[in-house]
This record gives sequence, C-alpha cells and structure tokens, in this order.
Amino acid sequence: MISQNRGRTKFYQYHSNTTNLLFVLVRYLRRNFPTPRILCFLLVMTSAPVGMLACQRDSFLRQLKAKVLSCVPAASAAVSSGKSSTAAPAHADPNTPSSSQGTSLYEITFSDSVLFPEGGGQPWDLGTIAGHSVHSVVRKGDTCVVSLPAPLTVGDDVEMTVDWDRRVDHMTHHSAQHVLTAVVESELKLPTECWSLTHPYCFIQVPAASIPAADVTRVEQLCNRLIADGVPVVCETYPSRSDLPAARSRGIPADVTGPLRVISIPNLDSCTCCGTHVSNLAQLHAIKLLHQEAKGNTCRLYFVTGPRLLSAFGATYDREKQLVKALGIHAQGILGVVERKGTQLAESEKWSKKLLAEVAKLTAPQIAANAAACAVSPFFFHREDADMDFLGVVAAELAGKCPAKLCVVAAGSLKEPDSGMLMIVGESPAAVTAFADRFMPLVGGKGGPSKLGFRGKCDMRKWKAALKTIATATDTVGAAAAPLPASSTS
Repeated sequence: MISQNRGRTKFYQYHSNTTNLLFVLVRYLRRNFPTPRILCFLLVMTSAPVGMLACQRDSFLRQLKAKVLSCVPAASAAVSSGKSSTAAPAHADPNTPSSSQGTSLYEITFSDSVLFPEGGGQPWDLGTIAGHSVHSVVRKGDTCVVSLPAPLTVGDDVEMTVDWDRRVDHMTHHSAQHVLTAVVESELKLPTECWSLTHPYCFIQVPAASIPAADVTRVEQLCNRLIADGVPVVCETYPSRSDLPAARSRGIPADVTGPLRVISIPNLDSCTCCGTHVSNLAQLHAIKLLHQEAKGNTCRLYFVTGPRLLSAFGATYDREKQLVKALGIHAQGILGVVERKGTQLAESEKWSKKLLAEVAKLTAPQIAANAAACAVSPFFFHREDADMDFLGVVAAELAGKCPAKLCVVAAGSLKEPDSGMLMIVGESPAAVTAFADRFMPLVGGKGGPSKLGFRGKCDMRKWKAALKTIATATDTVGAAAAPLPASSTS
C-alpha cells in the first residue's frame, strides 16, 4: 500500500485559498446584506485551473467537496478520449468504462477537482460525484470538465471520491516512467519518443531497433537503486511558460497557458508534466523491465511497477503452481516438459491431418453417391471433426458427381461458437449465391464465392435450427442421406 507520508511538495496555493475565501464571502454577504445576486454569481463562478487542481496539488487526496459551477448536456454521448499527442495509443484498460452510446451525459465544471483529467499520457481518473459514477474527465483549455450520466444543480456543494486503486496504479506507473526515461536517456543516450500507460504492462518507445539484454539489466538495477534509496519526487508550479526553468519536455499543448508544473527527481531529471505522481520513489516498491517489441526502427520497452507488479507476480506464481500440478513435475522442469509436449502435439496434429485427408478420399465417393440417390434438395452433410481441406475434397466430389444438385457440407462442433465452417456447391453460381444469401444468416455465418461455389464460417450451434427453418420454408429437406461413421446428416 502507498504510504501516507507525502513528503514535501512545492506548489502555489493562492488560487485554492482565494476560491475558498470567495465562497465564505458570498455566504456572509447573502446573510447580512442585500447583495445583488449577479455579484454573488460572479464571485463564485471561478474554478481551479488545470495545473492547480486538488488532485495535482496532492496526489494522495481521495475525497473533496466542490461546488458545481456549470452543467450542460454533452454534445455527444460518446465523449472524446482527449488523448495527448505525446502518448502512444493505449491498449484497452479493463477499468475504463466503454463509450456510453445511447446514454445522456452532462459536461460539468466544478470549483476544484480531486479527479485528474486525461493528459500527458495518463488516462483520466474514475470515481463518483454525488453518488454518480464518473464517465470521463477531460481538459478543455485550462478547465477541467467532468462527464456524468446525470445533471447536477449549479451552486450545490457535492462530494467527489476518486477510484483509489486506479489512482495509485496511474501515479506509480507515471512516476516510474519518469525514472525509466531519465535513466535510459542518461545511460544509453536514447530519448523517450512516447510512452503509454497500457494494460497489462506499460511501455516507453525509444529510437533503437532493440536494446541489448545487458543494458536492460543495468537500467533496471539503476532504477531499483533509486527506488530503494527513497529519492523524493518534487513538484514545482509556475504561472506561465515564460516562468519555466530549463526542463525536459515532450511539448506543452498550445491551449495550455498556465499554471505549468515541473516534476523533478533530484540529481536525475526535471520534466514538464501535468500528471499525478508519488512523493517518494520508495512508494513504487520496485520496477521490473519486461520484453521489447520492435516497431520499425524503434522499440517499445515494457515495464511494470507498484501494486500491479505484485499482482502480476502473484498471478504468475499461481499459474506455475497449476502447471506443476497438471504436469506432475517440479517447477524447474516446466519449460522442458512444455517444449516436448508442444513438439508431440505438432506431430500429432500433422498425422491427424494426414489421416483425415485419407478419410476424405475414402468417404467422398460414398457421400456423393448418397447425394445422388437423395430425392430432396438441398442435400446437407455435417462431420464434426472435419476441416476445410476435408470439406474441399467432399465438395469437389459432389460437384463432379451431382452437378445439378445443391449441396451443403459443414464441419465443427454443434456445441461451440465460432467453430463452424461450410461449403456450398450447386448447378450454377447464381443458384449457389441465392441459397447462401438465404442460409448464411440462419447459421450466423459469413463467407464468399470460391472456386467450387461458396465457402464461409458459421456458428454450428445454429445448424439444426437452420435446417428446420429451411425444411419448413421449402418442405424439401428430409432425411438427406444415410449416416456415415463419425458423421451426421439431415
């Protein structure tokens, strides 16, 4: 758990203090003097700007009471993600709600916010406001805008609560990224081009095809040494761009005027940043550098830290125990056994495919004979353990022996989704296409023309119901053929 020892964080408090004084003044004026309402309105219609939000002044703050300043219906229910241009596209975050299409949303501003608006590569916070789950938190200019599924009354004081686990995950990985970026740049002379707070692992992207394993190990050791030493993380806030000291920066959005923040790790790094951070690197616990992923002339170096690192290790250990039990071996022997099993499986699948091809050659003539003898059309054949190669052999035999008959051959389990495949052959391409257009929706399938007629994939759980529908509609589907070993027909 993140320690509540917040350390020293330097920031300006003038805006927050002024806002609180204004609210006190308004209440006093309303109670004791006939103050014009417009004056009271103007006094309270002020909000902490992005850069001075409560969540940025104190990343460990979990709750806040704030005043509703405005509330308007959102232009679209699917609120823009507002991704920072300096961040790489993120993988799906399982904790982020999906777009609320069809649900009314309201864009609301407050006097202050304990919820961080997306920026600097860090996703927005989640939580609740007045009991409503937050949909998104974005920055518009210097203003923090929260989207909720319900309107709030302007002037009301409401309670904000942040999703603490998500906050900790974001600020630990964001601070770890600053450390990793600084060490990689100082030790390997590789600047970070972009980074992404992704799931299950985060990454930085650097201008190199790959990083040697020895360098990765050295960087990881240096990062963990800084964490073990409990180096402080210092936040300094500046009124405008002209006041900023020399600091590393991947760019400040043009519509951000100030205040601006610089996050510093003494004797290592100073960087402009709007995100939430730990106050001491010891709060990261440790950092683990993982795999690399090549992207042209660049590579992504993945990492994990904080509570997510402990969760990842726990899940890995549990999987190892399950493998040890399933394989009946010691943990040290897992890799060798899995490699042998993989080789054996590949050989088994190779022989199975070969044998299935032989079965197709032997049974295709009998299937074609059954189709020719069948008085009804279409003729249907299904074999659960067949594959597309098997179906191709059977379809070719049917096309040669029964060119005037419409035939459907299929494979796949009748109990599993997305396992089905089929081919349709017949007297003409037009007849095949017409029947496919009618039949494929019944089996939840998709496909297109092939050399023999039509081929596609389908949901075999719908196979029997589809045959009944065809039979009811045309009164032509009956017992199409006598059963063959390991096959079924309708």
